[in-house]
This record gives sequence, C-alpha cells and structure tokens, in this order.
Amino acid sequence: MHRQIGELASDVHLLYDRVFAGGENPSFERRCRANLSAHIGYLYLQRGQVKFAIPNLWRSIRHDPR
Repeated sequence: MHRQIGELASDVHLLYDRVFAGGENPSFERRCRANLSAHIGYLYLQRGQVKFAIPNLWRSIRHDPR
C-alpha cells in the first residue's frame, strides 16, 4: 500500500472525511491532514518526484504551519 502513494493518500483522505464528519475538533483535523500531506510530500521527495512533492508540502504548511 505504501508504494502506491496516490491510493494511500486517497484512502486516508476518505478515512479522515468519515472520522471528522461531525466537525467537533477542527484544529485536530487540520493537524492530521497536515501530517498526511507532509508524509505524502516526503514520500514523493524520496522518489525524486519534486513536482508532486511541493504541492503536498505546501498544503501541509497551509493546514498547520507548525
């Protein structure tokens, strides 16, 4: 699963959509989504796919600048 970055990201986004559907803790949701984006971005960087890494890393910073 971790070798298929796009599918991993899609599945975790769907999971987050279900888990955070109630909107009870928006700051925790932003942090989780930021961590996912950073993880996906780093995976792309490891593979040398900078054009896919940059948008994910930027999204991570936008969601949670820590």
